[in-house]
Amino acid sequence: MISVLPTISYSTIQPKIVYLLSKNLMCTHLKLLSFLILTLTCLVVLGCDSVPTGPTGPGMQYPQQPPLDIRPDESHPPYNTKPASSGWHYFTRPTWGIHQDFIADELLVHNLEHGGIGIHYDCPNGCPELINKLEIITLQNDKIVMSPYPEMETRIALTAWTFIDRFDEFDESRIMAFINAHVNSPTAPMHKYDPLEKTLTQQE
Repeated sequence: MISVLPTISYSTIQPKIVYLLSKNLMCTHLKLLSFLILTLTCLVVLGCDSVPTGPTGPGMQYPQQPPLDIRPDESHPPYNTKPASSGWHYFTRPTWGIHQDFIADELLVHNLEHGGIGIHYDCPNGCPELINKLEIITLQNDKIVMSPYPEMETRIALTAWTFIDRFDEFDESRIMAFINAHVNSPTAPMHKYDPLEKTLTQQE
């Protein structure tokens, strides 16, 4: 009797490949090489379907940088957006919710990898009214990280995996449209998987 192999979906196996590689291979170059080899094998040998497509907006989309774990003492190429919207990240990550202090890109990107949203503001002279409005929106969804981010191009920046939207004046409809389009988007490599990593304590 001839056994028939079940159809393997690339959209199902690809996030798992990224996850396993990034957790078990210490060398960044080896992780990237192994990821490319396994991806090619999946596409050519197993006949997997195409990479899942996500939203094309709102916000500006940038090329995806490698979703690889790095140690705090490891260097990496520069991010292509500020705040970062994809790429290298630490094993730990911030808790979802409101943070009062700056959080490094290497931590924030990990949340975006899991389909989260970043809400950031830059107010050197203070902006309590704006912060209060952003906090109200942040509390409406359990996959948002809100934090200050100094020296941005604008007062407000929204981030999702490979997407960023920048503007100066509070616009609730614009913010909600970004969140609704990108939270848990298939664009994010690990959007279907709950993070198992150790989280940082949420700052009060």
